Amino acid sequence: MSSSHNSINRSPSNTSNEVSENKFLKGQDGLPEAVESAPVLAPASSKGALLSISISCAMVAFGGFIFGWDTGTISGFVAQTDFLRRFGQKTHDGSHYLSKVRTGLIVSIFNIGCAIGGIVLSKLGDTHGRKKGLIVVVIIYIIGIIIQIASINKWYQYFIGRIISGLGVGGISVLSPMLISEVAPKQLRGTLVSCYQLMITLGIFLGYCTNYGTKTYTNSVQWRVPLGLCFAWALFMIGGMTFVPESPRFLVEKGLIEEARASLSTANRCSPDDPFIQQELDLIEASVEEARAAGEASWAELFSANMFKRTSMGVMIQSLQQLTGDNYFFYYGTIVFNAVGMDDSFETSIVFGVVNLASTCFSLYTVDKFGRRNCLLWGSIGMVCCYVVYASVGVTRLWANGRDHPSKGAGNCMICFACFYIFCFATTWAPIAYVIISETFPLRIKAKAMSIATAANWIWGFLIGFFTPFITGAINFSYGYVFMGCMVFAYFYVFFFVSETKGLTLEEVETMYAEGVLPWKSASWVPPSKRGTDYDATALMNDDKPFYKRMFALQKPNKLNDGDLILPLPKIALNIKDFPDLQQRIESILHEQDLFDKVVFKDSFIQFFFNTNIMMNKIIPEILIFGSQYGKVKCFPSKKIIVEFSSPNIAKPFHAGHLRSTIIGEFISNIFENFGWSVIRMNYLGDWGKQFGILAVGYEKFGDPLKLKADPITHLFEVYVKTNKLIEIEKSNNETDESSLSKQAQSFFRRMENGDLNALSLWNQFRNLSVEKYTQIYSKLGISFNIYSGESQIKQQSIVDILKQLKDMGLTRENNGATIMDLTPFNKNLGKIIISKSDNTSLYVTRDICTCIDRYNQYGFDKMIYVIASQQDLYMQQLFEIMRQLKVSWIDKLEHINFGMVKGMSTRRGNVVFLDTIIKEATNQMLNVMKSKKQLEVEKSKILDIAEKLGLSAILIQDMKSKRINSYEFDWKRMLSFEGNTGPYLQYTHSRLCAIESRIKDIVTVEDCKTANLSILNDKPEAIKLVRLLSQYHYILDKTLESLEPSTLVTYLFAISHQISICYNSLWVLGQPIEIATSHLALYLASKQILANGLRILGIKPIERM
Repeated sequence: MSSSHNSINRSPSNTSNEVSENKFLKGQDGLPEAVESAPVLAPASSKGALLSISISCAMVAFGGFIFGWDTGTISGFVAQTDFLRRFGQKTHDGSHYLSKVRTGLIVSIFNIGCAIGGIVLSKLGDTHGRKKGLIVVVIIYIIGIIIQIASINKWYQYFIGRIISGLGVGGISVLSPMLISEVAPKQLRGTLVSCYQLMITLGIFLGYCTNYGTKTYTNSVQWRVPLGLCFAWALFMIGGMTFVPESPRFLVEKGLIEEARASLSTANRCSPDDPFIQQELDLIEASVEEARAAGEASWAELFSANMFKRTSMGVMIQSLQQLTGDNYFFYYGTIVFNAVGMDDSFETSIVFGVVNLASTCFSLYTVDKFGRRNCLLWGSIGMVCCYVVYASVGVTRLWANGRDHPSKGAGNCMICFACFYIFCFATTWAPIAYVIISETFPLRIKAKAMSIATAANWIWGFLIGFFTPFITGAINFSYGYVFMGCMVFAYFYVFFFVSETKGLTLEEVETMYAEGVLPWKSASWVPPSKRGTDYDATALMNDDKPFYKRMFALQKPNKLNDGDLILPLPKIALNIKDFPDLQQRIESILHEQDLFDKVVFKDSFIQFFFNTNIMMNKIIPEILIFGSQYGKVKCFPSKKIIVEFSSPNIAKPFHAGHLRSTIIGEFISNIFENFGWSVIRMNYLGDWGKQFGILAVGYEKFGDPLKLKADPITHLFEVYVKTNKLIEIEKSNNETDESSLSKQAQSFFRRMENGDLNALSLWNQFRNLSVEKYTQIYSKLGISFNIYSGESQIKQQSIVDILKQLKDMGLTRENNGATIMDLTPFNKNLGKIIISKSDNTSLYVTRDICTCIDRYNQYGFDKMIYVIASQQDLYMQQLFEIMRQLKVSWIDKLEHINFGMVKGMSTRRGNVVFLDTIIKEATNQMLNVMKSKKQLEVEKSKILDIAEKLGLSAILIQDMKSKRINSYEFDWKRMLSFEGNTGPYLQYTHSRLCAIESRIKDIVTVEDCKTANLSILNDKPEAIKLVRLLSQYHYILDKTLESLEPSTLVTYLFAISHQISICYNSLWVLGQPIEIATSHLALYLASKQILANGLRILGIKPIERM
């Protein structure tokens, strides 16, 4: 077995040129790093482009017209004299009629044909394409129509024709919404998929009108002319397919990349070279690769733990669409119209058809304006209200004076609510049921899932259509209460199980499901590429805890005004009303101890304020005595932790995508060291894989020894990008012979694995150059790693052993030659993961398993933290679950610390900005800012060094000042400001305190400050507030260690800096009497020490002079 040809970068990459064979393992949603980190682009399209794609989708949606035409015409056929004469039964007086059973069979058997066709014929969309599949099913529909028209007087011949035409319409009902959803722009997808329902209602309405026009004939013209028009609709549908682009997802699945690009270009009316087209193509390719890697979906997979929720949701939504009872209204509405003098059933149908059509037109606005969930929820409420009135009036008032004397007022009321019901149905459940199922399922199982969901719709349509005449004959209008109950159930089902997909791409919908977002919070979900700094992804995955669970017995308050300590009374089950003298009793007890100045009872809390004199005389001297050691505790002196962070790929530049992992990883290492842990900083390099084969082949073609010597990393990256582009072109042209660059790259990597000295020599050269460059960058950041590990360090025998162990434990199975591990039995959200490829090469997860075990055996760690981007949340969960199933006793010692993306760091072309460039730019801009600040005192010989440190401080603080899970915009202007919450502001505060110390050092020393008379500060509110802030340092460090959120410490340092600025205005040092100057300086030096200690934990070296 050979090792993997793939390498996953631990940090999100920002380059759109890096393509991995293993994209499906890149992130939580399976997207390549390039796609995740790239700016969100929009097509350079116009209103004309949107009109063009709308027309194309309308042609596809015309399949709904064919179904609606059948529904509209068949309801009239069963009442026409010639149809009854030919296919009905004769009475004793020579007239003809259709029994309820035969009527039900002729009308409803069509639904059974549709159900079968939806399941069986939808497969054509996967094998021959959506367009060709639609053409085939329309031809099947035509065959069914021919059989019906050819029927003379045999009802079972007509019955068979209905089944066959139903097969065709069933296929249409799956393939038509599917194709629309895959070619429509995401901002219009809901509207354009709803066109399918609009076409259904248009077909129903025109079918009604046609029946009304042919009812006066006495021969077969009555029903054969409407059937004959079906040929025109079918031919229009087939002809329209020539103007519609094929599904780009299908084309990518078949390896037709350029055709997919052309399809996207046509759909969006922009150039194939538009960056938006490339971005969309990358998304689709990643999704298809994930599906292909996981193997062909089976029917059983629809009911696996990972997919059952979505499958059942699709089936339920389609079933509930029928259980809204729309057929009940269309069938039983005639009786109500009779009550108000409208005896012509054809006129009744037209009235309902007009309301239905107009309402469906309105739905094109509502579906994308108000979202899927809101429409379904409010539609359910509206229909429940209609049923309550309609059924109640029908049961109690319509025939209050007997069936021969129906109440016209009651009838008018029922007609109004029947029409209002149709409005509610047509604007919500009718179109959105199709929208939901077209957006919900992953590509690889989409056809199967949509077919089974649609089949449920057809089956319920058959059951309701067949049994409604019998049920209404038995219970009359009480039948409405049954549907009302269904709608009440539908409301709660939608609320708890249906997620909002408005405005999301199909790939983003998959990401949302993968993240496990709660349906009732899904409207607030934001795709990873668009998340802002205040976005909290985890809040959408967990329900809010009850208040009492968030209480703690004794807490530090969030605001200083609330005290130094607070006690929530509900936590100790104490009702203050039961103890009216409680406040006086507590105050008397504490007063004797002289520990607190005051105790305040506020709402359900008791606020404790420490004695300021005691606090000052304890906190300030302690800080000055312990200095840089203040806040450091040896809680875990024998504990060992490995922190794996940064982890770039060899021979590729260290770019902004690695920045967050590096910054956060160093911070985590520092905070653990602060509490006495023995920390091993580990950099796990991507130093093995096919990428080196690509680089070697490319270097032979594009390499320049002079450029390599001058700037090795940049030159190697340029070579890699050029070569990779050529390989992509080869793939699109299906060039797979041995002379192709891809094959040459594989051959070179095989030589490396086989120990070829020349190949390994070149690999070593590239690796050493890269490590040397990385070391320089880490040195600028003040970071030093204990261990540089990498994929190349994994022993091949370890991979063989772990694969055998997984197989022997029954945890893996074979699928198309690949080794698959199904994790859904352990966690339904984890899905399946490929452990070994079909060519027996291992994958990244295999190597991570081996690495994890080797590290524990070698270091015996007490904790190991992976600092890896949130795009790989799913992958890390899968890795940890595999380790859990391997029964390792130390599984709870593994932890994944995730983080969001840095946005706004790409050039206009979407190319990555490398970290070297960022540091240089920050330094240059900082120099300009410093020159404009005349009050800054900087020695000329040190100005460049200070500017670089300030620039790095700016970068690091901007990264750490919000929760790490949040993405943030890279803002040069804001980041480099000396005002507000920025890195330069913290450094300026620290250097200003250093300057005060320097100016008075000949008069007052640090030793003097340790014994200062601090009671002088007792009447200074600004000083008291600052000391109270300083007293929280240990608490802040505890909270920081608990959450591993750098923002906790950063926010605290900002609070101290702002309070110091306030103190400057009144607590002067220079020019004051010695005793006062000493007390003020003691306060400032203690503040400076806390700032310095906090900055060092954040990985920032404090600047003493600016």
